[in-house]
Amino acid sequence: MKTNTKLVLVFIFGAVLPTLLVFFNGYLADQDRTSWSHTHEASIFSGLLILGILSCLATAIINYKGQKVSFWYTLSIASVAALGLFLYVGLSVSHFGF
Repeated sequence: MKTNTKLVLVFIFGAVLPTLLVFFNGYLADQDRTSWSHTHEASIFSGLLILGILSCLATAIINYKGQKVSFWYTLSIASVAALGLFLYVGLSVSHFGF
């Protein structure tokens, strides 16, 4: 498999899909307050965003070992920063008492 195809698959299934699942789980948890997803919303949020961050780092490593295309460095590092900030703000607000 070509390196570019690997990068696309790792980024989509490892970073984009878990981030979308964070928002989808938040929507589902707000619909039914007695559900499992509402009870464990913070742990699902943290786990999926950490998975997204690790997948972005894996994208950068695969790119470094393969083609070394600057687009993938920029996209993966910017995504790590954005997901890390999102995780930090989300955990800060959830521990603040809201």
